[in-house]
Amino acid sequence: MVKGALVGFGVALLMLLPPILHFVTGPLGPLVGGFFGGSRAKATVPVAVGVGLLMALFMAAPVGGLVLLGTAFDITFLPRSVRDALSLVGIVIVVYTGVMGTVGAVIGGRLADEEDGTPDS
Repeated sequence: MVKGALVGFGVALLMLLPPILHFVTGPLGPLVGGFFGGSRAKATVPVAVGVGLLMALFMAAPVGGLVLLGTAFDITFLPRSVRDALSLVGIVIVVYTGVMGTVGAVIGGRLADEEDGTPDS
């Protein structure tokens, strides 16, 4: 499950890299990453939820670090309301990563399960 979450998180971050294209690939990154992570882990629904939660936790580390960095050092060029809004955006990104990673892992796990020929219950 941890390997699947790491694969999914890595794919999600890699999809943010291409300039200009990241406006399209970035929001789809957690879904595609969850798909690859779930198919690698052959995730059932409970495992897919775990993959999505771990992806969200992995995303919370850099987002939380940036928020803490912004609050630790008094950034004078950003008003307090903007810093609060950016903190809220960070929380939304973490939740979005968890939900989309879970959905992608469920789909990827189901397709990997079907390719193995094991019957669904």
